[in-house]
Amino acid sequence: MNLPTIVLGLLTIVGSGVASAVVTSRLNAQKTRQDLLRQKLEELFSSVQNFGHSFVLAMISYPDARSCLSLEQALKELQLELQQSQHDKQALRKCEMLVALYFPDLGPAYSVWDERQEEVIELLKSSDTARFFEALKAFNQEQKNLEAALSKKALALLKR
Repeated sequence: MNLPTIVLGLLTIVGSGVASAVVTSRLNAQKTRQDLLRQKLEELFSSVQNFGHSFVLAMISYPDARSCLSLEQALKELQLELQQSQHDKQALRKCEMLVALYFPDLGPAYSVWDERQEEVIELLKSSDTARFFEALKAFNQEQKNLEAALSKKALALLKR
C-alpha cells in the first residue's frame, strides 16, 4: 500500500465520522425541540382546561347569587373570588405566554376564547341573564374549539 491510498482511506474514515456526527447532532436537536414543544403543548392544554372549567363553574353561580344580592354585592363577591383565584390567573397568564412563545399559530383560536371570557364578565354586570348564559355557552364552545385545536397540534407533533 502506498501513502496516498492510506491517506485517502484515513480521510474517508474521518470524513464519514464527521458527517455522521453532524447528522446525529441535528437529529438529537430536532428530537429535543420536539420533546420541548410537546411538553409546552401539554402545559398549555392543562392550563386552558383548568382555567376554562374553573371560570365556567364560577360564572354559573353568579346569576343565582345576583337574585339574592344586589348587583354591587354580587360583583364585589365576584371580584373577591377572582382575586382569591390566583391559580386561575396564573393559568390564564401561562396560556398567553405559551401561545405567544411556542404556538403563535394558535393565536386566533386563543384570542376568540379570551374574548368570549371577557364578554361573559361584561354581561355579568348587566341584568340580562339570558344574554349572560348565551355568552357563557359561547365561551364553553370556544373552550371546546381551542381544546380541539390543541389536540390537532399535538397529533401533528407526534407525526413528525
